[in-house]
Amino acid sequence: FSPNGRLLAVGSLSGALHLFDASSCSPLASLVPAGAGAPPPIAAVDWALDSAGVRTASAGGFVRCWDGPSRREVAPSAARDVPYASFSAFNAWGAAGLATTPCTAFAASAPAAAASAVSSAFSSLDRSPEGDVLLAGDTSGALRLFRWPVREPAAGHRRYGGHGAGVCAVSFSYDDRFVVSCGRDGAALLWRHWNESGERELGDDGSEAEEETAARRRHREGFRVPFGD
Repeated sequence: FSPNGRLLAVGSLSGALHLFDASSCSPLASLVPAGAGAPPPIAAVDWALDSAGVRTASAGGFVRCWDGPSRREVAPSAARDVPYASFSAFNAWGAAGLATTPCTAFAASAPAAAASAVSSAFSSLDRSPEGDVLLAGDTSGALRLFRWPVREPAAGHRRYGGHGAGVCAVSFSYDDRFVVSCGRDGAALLWRHWNESGERELGDDGSEAEEETAARRRHREGFRVPFGD
């Protein structure tokens, strides 16, 4: 749904982006990329914060941007500075480093000294409402937390395991405190992103207390609800 609640955008396996009136479910337009050949299936859709544009990404990471009023495709470089209400498009500006970041998981049954690397790929994506971190789920069942923006190859990140199969969706709560992840193992997991003042820190003594305290302070000073009241 668009941030203003008036439109619904649906990506299709045929590569077309279908727009609907949210109140009546009436079809408004089908946006099909120009060019020869069939476009790849759409895997992700992001609305601009002002509901005037929409961005899509294919399963292979190809990004397309559309202007809402004219319903014409625009170059991704021209829409780079557009603020989006969500961030799920791989290879969009701010996440391009994911394409070159090693994404591996280790077999749990193997000894620590001889763990075998199992190749995995990113399968879901979301940016925090505060805009300082990017969270990616992968096909091994892990969540990986990056600092925003992720522009450099082999970007440093933290890995969190929990799912027994690939992660198919990740999302931050509106207040940035929690993360929900859904996996192909049928599990929906709730993760704590940061703590309120006075709660127990996430790590052991001295691990990340200073960083989490700073994050809470930034959150209190700059908290905002993405879509208004």
